[in-house]
Amino acid sequence: MDVQRRRVVLAVVVGVALVLAGFAYLTVFATGTVVVLVRDAPTDWAHVNVTFSEVRIHRANAAEEDGWIALTMAGTTVDLLSLQDVAEVLAIDRVPTGRYTQVRIVVRDIGSIPERVFAWDLPATR
Repeated sequence: MDVQRRRVVLAVVVGVALVLAGFAYLTVFATGTVVVLVRDAPTDWAHVNVTFSEVRIHRANAAEEDGWIALTMAGTTVDLLSLQDVAEVLAIDRVPTGRYTQVRIVVRDIGSIPERVFAWDLPATR
């Protein structure tokens, strides 16, 4: 085999290997970024502090227990009323590419402070 033919065969083999490696990378190792944002609308409260304990997403067509991926939380307590015209990142993480069909946001606690003091007339206890 002459030198020119060897170079052509080598170039084809290297090209095919690069295409296969790229395909393997995209199907096995590729990840995307998931960002979960929170935001609120105006209301008559001074503060609504919500404490979140976890954010998870579920991969489509995965088993119920095995398909959940916990996302890294950016913060755990958010005053929703400070987010009336903006959104705040609740969770952000890199996950394998694919289709996700569910998001679970677990709230641990909600604390609120009214903007006005309300007077309540309670009936006497018998």
